[in-house]
Amino acid sequence: MNFLIDTPKRVCIHNWLWSHGYVEGVAYGIALAITNERAAGRLYNIAELQTRTMVDFIRAIRVE
Repeated sequence: MNFLIDTPKRVCIHNWLWSHGYVEGVAYGIALAITNERAAGRLYNIAELQTRTMVDFIRAIRVE
């Protein structure tokens, strides 16, 4: 279950999934989708294969 904990100092996000991707990979996915007739009328989520929770993502990018 996704939930937010609201405190006066900050908002903590647990188990919240958000797709991420490198701009080159996303651009390539868009180019494939718009140049292939079979993709017409379909919806795509162009992102990394594994989605991290926001907490894991923040831990991965934080500077120590």
